[in-house]
Formats: sequence, C-alpha cells, structure tokens
Amino acid sequence: GDWHADNQTRDQWFKTTSVALTANGQTDGPWRRPQRGVFGNVGRNRLLGPGVSLWDISFFKNFHITERFQAQFRAESFNFANHINFNQPSTCVDCPGSAGKITSILPSTTPRQWQFGLRLEY
Repeated sequence: GDWHADNQTRDQWFKTTSVALTANGQTDGPWRRPQRGVFGNVGRNRLLGPGVSLWDISFFKNFHITERFQAQFRAESFNFANHINFNQPSTCVDCPGSAGKITSILPSTTPRQWQFGLRLEY
C-alpha cells in the first residue's frame, strides 16, 4: 500500500484501517499483509515517523568594568521554538484503531527552558 503520510495528525500518522487483518486478506493502506514469500511491502524501513526539531540559542554580552575586571552575562535557551516532538507511531499491524497512532512525545524532549548566568573574570 501507499506508505506516504498523507493526512498527518497527532493521533493518526499513517492512513490505516479500522478492520482487523486476516491471514490471507488484503486491506487498503500501508498495513496490509504481504503475499506469501514476499519480504514486506517494498523493503525495510519504508515508514517514516515525525522528525525532531530542537533549536538551542545562546546570547552573550561582555562588560569591561576596569582594566582588570570583566563580566559576561549569558542567556541560553533550550528548545527555543517550544516545538513538540512526537514519538514514533505504533507499528502493530493487527491492532484495529491503533495502527499508526502516536500516543506520546519523545522521552528526551523538554519544553522551552531558559538559563541565565553571570561570569566574573579578574
């Protein structure tokens, strides 16, 4: 079937079927069973999930207090755009209603965070 993501939503990443697959039956969409003796539909790793977008930005400003003392103000932002990164979709092909669904975000993803610092050099 067509493995391209055509109607990407948070709950349903791939075009799926709501009917359980049978041992010799074919259904529409990318989750149909391959024919006997055939490896998958076209090959390995053909289904692509959502990408990851993390923008980290930092700002620095140096201040010369005296000839001997300097200060540096730092502002750093992690996941600056506050983009939600979804986990990979479910790959269960015999699960009606849950095939291709995304039910969580990536475990290592955090919302936007700011951190500030002041460095004194002498």
